[in-house]
This record gives sequence, structure tokens and C-alpha cells, in this order.
Amino acid sequence: MKTIEEEIVHVIAFLTYPAGFDVSMDTLHIRPIYSTIDHWQVDWETKEEGMVCQYHRIFPTLEEAATFFVEKRHYMCLGLDFNKMAIEGTNDD
Repeated sequence: MKTIEEEIVHVIAFLTYPAGFDVSMDTLHIRPIYSTIDHWQVDWETKEEGMVCQYHRIFPTLEEAATFFVEKRHYMCLGLDFNKMAIEGTNDD
């Protein structure tokens, strides 16, 4: 697994590509806010007491948004890398 810092660099490189990409991972998303040019939004969902709660934060820079996104991804254990670790951790071979 890459370090958080390395992952942030990759997310920033992907999102700054001129095609206008965003990133969505299950219940976690990062995207540009086109109406404000230089702002980025991170959205996520959690389940609390059986209810789905939706949140978002707006950041003035991509670096801040990417850092928050990657740290939140690790906190929420989202992604194929975390899925693989969970599966390998359940094997008692």
C-alpha cells in the first residue's frame, strides 16, 4: 500500500488532468465545483443508528480537498486495497 502522501499526489495528478475527472469510491466522492473555478467538494455518507447521513465539505484548494479525501478514505477503509486486506485477514490458512 502506498503512503498517504503518495496517494494524495496521485489523486491530485488525476484530478488536474484537463478532462475534468472526479473520483467516486462507494460512499466517498471528490469533485471540482465548476461554478467557483478553484473550489473542490468532498461528499461522504455514513450510517448512524440505522440512518444514512450525508455530509460534504468545500475546500479552496485541490491539495486540501485531496488530503481530506485520502485521509477520509483510509478512515472509512474504502477501496480494493482495504477489501484485499480484509479478505486476507479472514484467511486462517
